[in-house]
Amino acid sequence: MLGLKPGRPWAYLARGSEFGGGVLAALGLAHPVGPVSVIGSMAIILGGPGKWSLDRALGIQLPA
Repeated sequence: MLGLKPGRPWAYLARGSEFGGGVLAALGLAHPVGPVSVIGSMAIILGGPGKWSLDRALGIQLPA
């Protein structure tokens, strides 16, 4: 739904980071890594790759 290609590996990566981050947050282990990994994929998708990213330097842009 977000337009990332190929979709399946990105979905697995997002699911794994959210699950792992949730476990860390629930256990209170490695704070703040757990909560950051839960929201990390959402923040990056909303914010874009950033000013100093390799995507920007190489001129790589996914279709909207």
